[in-house]
Amino acid sequence: MNRINRYTQFMMPLGGLIVATSFFLPWLQIGVQGEETASGFGLAQNRVLLAIAFISSLIITCVSLYTLIVRKPWKASVLILVGTGIGLAMLLPEYLNFMEMARKVHLAIDFGFWSAAAGFVITTIGTFLTGTISEEQSNVSVEEEQLWPIVHIGGFFALICFFIPWDGIGDGIDFSGIDLAKWNPLITIALISSVVIVGVSLYMFAQGTLWKARVPVFVSIGIGIGVLLSHYINYFNTLNSVQEIGIGITANTLEFGLWGTVLGFVVAAVGVFLIQTKIQTSR
Repeated sequence: MNRINRYTQFMMPLGGLIVATSFFLPWLQIGVQGEETASGFGLAQNRVLLAIAFISSLIITCVSLYTLIVRKPWKASVLILVGTGIGLAMLLPEYLNFMEMARKVHLAIDFGFWSAAAGFVITTIGTFLTGTISEEQSNVSVEEEQLWPIVHIGGFFALICFFIPWDGIGDGIDFSGIDLAKWNPLITIALISSVVIVGVSLYMFAQGTLWKARVPVFVSIGIGIGVLLSHYINYFNTLNSVQEIGIGITANTLEFGLWGTVLGFVVAAVGVFLIQTKIQTSR
């Protein structure tokens, strides 16, 4: 495998993941001082074009990851190019609509929109740079090729869930894992752990030495789960203390983002465990 193909093959799933993640970031700042923001996902619930762009990003991510895992990323190039074309075609009229709205109200296009557009562009470039990858040039064992996708999926899912609401305090106010990480060092460590799982596993996959990723991935999973368990315990301890004092709180809940992150870490751990068991058994 030449060095260009070894790394550019990751541009397609990376671009799709950037687009999907960007939908949970602010797309519009509304008001003179940007008092209110609107995420791409929130806008997509009422705007068909953005919903299509979001679905396209999910398809691109899933298809490109699958073809990467089976070591045939070039096979989905046409489908991925169609998906990126549709996504960019949906963003263009929405951009024009935003600019038209900006003439009537105080409105600014935020980082999320531009990162989504950049993600589609990265994916497009990746399809042109990725060539045929020979299976004979891979040092990855059959057992690892079959089971390591579980680790990839778990790591990506845990990372994505950091952009989804974790805590809700009522009145439609939610805090994502990213929001909590800004002031809670422990949540920041959990976020870094999910990035390490994804980054290390993909890098070792590209190198054909997945077995080297087991220890850092296992350690990262343990740290991530430990931090989230601490957050869970601290949440209920705080809740009980407030109730004992007699201060009322409304609709304070743990939301899907937290449970999704835990699930991602658990899935990744199961994947690593199955790989070790399979290889030890085969020997």
